[in-house]
Amino acid sequence: MNYYQDITLLPDAEITLGFIWQKVYQQVHIALADNKIAENQSAIAVAFPEYGSKGFPLGRKLRLLAETQEQLEQLDIKKWLE
Repeated sequence: MNYYQDITLLPDAEITLGFIWQKVYQQVHIALADNKIAENQSAIAVAFPEYGSKGFPLGRKLRLLAETQEQLEQLDIKKWLE
């Protein structure tokens, strides 16, 4: 994978990191399903660069990876997270 886009989750006193992860991952899942390239296949991969760090097990970052910049642009994750 040559291109990536990071999403950083920013919890506060009223909204926990776990709650934000639930909402973000739900929308990412829908976006990936809507943009699949074949049955059970996606051009986009997900990674958790802070996995296992202190605090929340998944960390605060979700990374979307793609072979081309166009694939990330086509996904348009910002639209799904608004």
